[in-house]
Amino acid sequence: MLTAAAPALANGRYPAAGLVALDPSDPKHIVIRATYGLVSTDDGGATWRWVCEQSVGFSDNEDPMVAITKNGTVIAGVFKGLSASTDRGCSFTMAGGALADKYVVDLSTEKVSPDHALAIVSNGLGGGNFETRVFESLDDATTWAQAGVDLPLEFLGLSIDAAPSEPQRLYVTGRFGSPDYPGALERSDDRGKTWVRFDIPGADDKHPPYLSAIDPTDPDRIYVRLDTPDADVLVVSDDGGATWTTAFQGVGPLLGFALSPDGATIAVGGEKDGLWTAPKDTLAFTKVATLGVRCLTWAPDRLYACADEFKDGFHVGYSTNEGKTFTAFEHLSSVCPMECPAGSPTKDLCADQWGVVSLTINATSCGEGGATGGTGGGTGTGTGGAGGSETGGGGGGCGCDLAGGGTMGGALLFAAGALGAATRRRRRRSRK
Repeated sequence: MLTAAAPALANGRYPAAGLVALDPSDPKHIVIRATYGLVSTDDGGATWRWVCEQSVGFSDNEDPMVAITKNGTVIAGVFKGLSASTDRGCSFTMAGGALADKYVVDLSTEKVSPDHALAIVSNGLGGGNFETRVFESLDDATTWAQAGVDLPLEFLGLSIDAAPSEPQRLYVTGRFGSPDYPGALERSDDRGKTWVRFDIPGADDKHPPYLSAIDPTDPDRIYVRLDTPDADVLVVSDDGGATWTTAFQGVGPLLGFALSPDGATIAVGGEKDGLWTAPKDTLAFTKVATLGVRCLTWAPDRLYACADEFKDGFHVGYSTNEGKTFTAFEHLSSVCPMECPAGSPTKDLCADQWGVVSLTINATSCGEGGATGGTGGGTGTGTGGAGGSETGGGGGGCGCDLAGGGTMGGALLFAAGALGAATRRRRRRSRK
C-alpha cells in the first residue's frame, strides 16, 4: 500500500479515479476513468491496463463520461465528439456525421437494452444560444442519429438518461439563459419528439443540476445533484420533475451516487462527507464509512468505490455489505500499459508517456511493458483506508450525475460564462 504523498502527473493533476464503468455483458470487463487516462481490466481485476488520454481523444484536463455497450464497445463523450473502441482500448474512432466535431457533454447506455446508447451535444452559437441535441445509437455505438427535435436555443444541456422501465421517457438537465439562468429539467415522453420544461428549485448557473439516477422501476422517480460552490445537494422528484424534495445536504462536493440494482437503497458520498446510505422509501441517511468518496457504481453483487490511494489505501474498491467494509480491487501500483499491436494508435500515442505515468503512480507490478500484478486485497472497516490495514472505506459513475471534475462540463460552462453565465462543473460522475 502506498503511504507517501503522491506526486503530480505531467499534466499537473493528482492521480485519482473518478468513474467506474461496467460491461453489461461481461462482469470481468471494467473501465476506470482516471485523471491520467483510462484503466481497464478484462479478467475481473487480475490485471489492469492503461490507455493515455490522447488515444481516446481527450486532453489532459477533460473528465469525459465513459460507458460500455452490450457488445463491449467502450464509448466516451469528449470535446471533439463521440469516441468509441471496439477492441478494448487499442484504437478509438470518432463518430462521423452530425456528431463530428460536436462537444458531447454527456452520454449513457440504457439498462434494459444496453446496445442502445444516448448522447447529448450542447455547442455555443453565440449570443447566449446553444445547439443542444440528443443523439441515439441502437447498434452498440456503430451508427448515431438525432433523437427527436432540438431543445430550446437558450438551453445549455448538461446531462441525459432514459428511464429504465420506460425507454421512451428521456430526461435532460441543464440551465436556461439570462437574466436569471434558471436550472431546469427537460422531459420527453416520446423519445425526444416533444419536450416539457420543469424548473428545479435552487438550481441556476451557480448551482447547475446533473442527473444522478432514475429509479429502475418507476420512471417518475428521479435523483438530481445540484453542483454548488461549496456543498452539493441531492434532490428527488416522485412525479417526473413537477415537484422536488431535498434528499441529502452535503458538507462538500458529492462525488459519488449510486442506486442498488432494485432501486431500494441509495448511496451517496464525497471526500468530506464520507459514505451515506438510505432506504428509498424513507430517505433516512446513515453514515456507513468515512472514506473520501470519489465515485460510486452499484453492480448486481457489489458496490464499487473510487478512493484516494494515498489516504484510503486503494484506488478502487468494492463492498458486498452496502458500504460498511471494502475490499481493495485496484491499486495504482497494479496498472501497466495496454498491450496492443505495433502500429495501433494506443501503442504509438501512449508509449512515450508511460515512463512519467509509471513513476507517478508507482507502477511496480509491470515487467517489460507487461502486467504481472493483480488486485491487491484486504478489507476495511469503513473508517479510513483499506488493503491490508484496518482502515477500510467507501465510495465511488455514475457514474455516474451525482454520478460525474471537472473540466468537461466545466469548460462548456466557462464558455457560457464568457457569454454572460458564469458556471462551473467540478467533476463528471458515473450514474448507476
